[in-house]
Amino acid sequence: MNLTIRKNLIQEYGHPEQQLKALCRTNPQLAAYQQEIDFYLCHAGSAENRMAVLRFLVESRLTELHRHLAELTNLIGRTCK
Repeated sequence: MNLTIRKNLIQEYGHPEQQLKALCRTNPQLAAYQQEIDFYLCHAGSAENRMAVLRFLVESRLTELHRHLAELTNLIGRTCK
């Protein structure tokens, strides 16, 4: 990323690490997930491995959300009959 663009983004929105800390303070349930992300990224090594780790984490959460959605759909289907 261009250094000028990065500086402008930081000026406009604040430093990303500060935003992340604030988000975890206001949403404590996200802190454990962030710790998991940090752990895996710390041990990932290369940028390609870091991207693969992030993809895996996102896909696993999407699978979990899909499972919960299916459970809710079944529950709604049973209660509406």
